Amino acid sequence: MVFGHKNDKLRLPHSYDGDHRAQLTAEPKQLIQIAYHNDKLHRRLYLVNSSCPSVSSSFEILVMLVRNLSANQLRVSAPAKVNLYLELLGKRPDGFHELETIMTTVSLFDQLSFSSNRSGRLNLSMELVEPARSAGRDNRDGIADTQNELIPTDERNLIIKALILLRRIASQNNSEGTGTDRNGVPGMDVQLKKRIPSAAGLGGASSNAAAALLAGNKLWNLHLSHQQLAEAAAEIGSDVPFFLTGGMAMCRGRGEKVSAIQSPAGLSILIAKPPVGLSTPRVFSQCRLPATPRSSMQAIASVQTGRADLIAGSLLNRLQPAAAGLLEEIGKLEDEFSELPCLGHQMSGSGTSYCGLFRNRAIARAAATRLSARWPALKVHCVTSLSRSGELIA
Repeated sequence: MVFGHKNDKLRLPHSYDGDHRAQLTAEPKQLIQIAYHNDKLHRRLYLVNSSCPSVSSSFEILVMLVRNLSANQLRVSAPAKVNLYLELLGKRPDGFHELETIMTTVSLFDQLSFSSNRSGRLNLSMELVEPARSAGRDNRDGIADTQNELIPTDERNLIIKALILLRRIASQNNSEGTGTDRNGVPGMDVQLKKRIPSAAGLGGASSNAAAALLAGNKLWNLHLSHQQLAEAAAEIGSDVPFFLTGGMAMCRGRGEKVSAIQSPAGLSILIAKPPVGLSTPRVFSQCRLPATPRSSMQAIASVQTGRADLIAGSLLNRLQPAAAGLLEEIGKLEDEFSELPCLGHQMSGSGTSYCGLFRNRAIARAAATRLSARWPALKVHCVTSLSRSGELIA
């Protein structure tokens, strides 16, 4: 998760074309290497790696350039995730499943703008955005789609839940913060531009919640530690703690125990989302526990190499059979991906998104075009995996 702030600075070239790499000076004697892509609609900057300690070691990575933001405003790019490995270990007394899952953030983002206010109100407005119909290209702004996704903007939304929880923690810690009304209750206006499909197994709502925790902590000057934010994140949802850091990670427990995995970024992944979704609790209620859970050692070793062919050989999603039993589109997607030149494929999370690993971006784009032509109702995204400090920064 990455922030931008008005006072942050970053020196950029005046113009660029295509996919490039550049080294930019962030602070004296500190270099940040980025890869950037330019198209006619917008610019994207992806942080690839860094020799800057403040970037590589911080859970809250501050970006050095964001346009049109004031001192009480932040823009956050909240990434989606895909599951490369998901095994069920048993049923817990609290009703959740004990699991192990390897997740990586990918270059599909919701954009959130946060503005603190003194009214004490928490306001959320939202725009739903489809991927462009030219599916062989990277994610771009398309047309608003309000018919297929009904997402609440009140306290049922995890963004609002996260901000309410932050206010409660701040009150318990006797922290006034800033941006408060006369009773000391901070407010926030949030604008969400949503590209990540919902009910898709891509973690969009959880990523948004993590963004809200980080933004509220900064704009309200709460100074909560990473551990405090992680505990709050776990209270909101199982996947939320993962998005506080992102990158590649092994998540255990019900998903809230996060251990980073050092892995090169840049896996070429094709995501296809059918026009129907599945409830996560419903999928878990239908799944069967394995008699002998598969060890995660091979999967961890494969992702550490960064080699797509090895990672493809260790793919696992124990929830896929249950989801396929509930929704025929999962089986149809499996058949479609079997005819594509991908190294491996499976469902992400509890579905209904389906993902394929490819040798490179060009092959993934060609496959996206083919798949979109065969199944026009799909939402298709060509993405790449991100390192821990590999999120969109402008």
